Amino acid sequence: MVGANKESIGLCGDGKVHYNDNSNSSMSLDVNHGEYKLFKGLIFGVGYIFKTKQVFFTANGKELRCVDLPLKLINKLLYPAISLGSREIHKVEINLGLKRFIFNLDEFVQNRYYNQIHQEISDFQIYQNKIKALDSRGM
Repeated sequence: MVGANKESIGLCGDGKVHYNDNSNSSMSLDVNHGEYKLFKGLIFGVGYIFKTKQVFFTANGKELRCVDLPLKLINKLLYPAISLGSREIHKVEINLGLKRFIFNLDEFVQNRYYNQIHQEISDFQIYQNKIKALDSRGM
């Protein structure tokens, strides 16, 4: 199961993020204080922010929690997985971005990372200008 298998992280039907590192220890975070349990029509989302190495979880278009990727998983090959573990019939639909997400990803990124990205672009432009100034002096 995702989150129970070694070197995996996942949002489970109990509303908790489960992570199991390779040393037989695990952590469990209640991402939503029990607000979202599995029920018909519930739409869970999971995203990964490469720049900050964070995983975020959503339910019905609302952010539940953003957690740092465990250190043991950084620089490892990551891939999406789904685990289903009951005798009930489940319908699963996977959207890797070909259809519009219910969660507003553009707004999430803009609100959370706009200032950071803007600062990095400004810093890079200042750096480029310094390099050009040095080149024009023959240095």
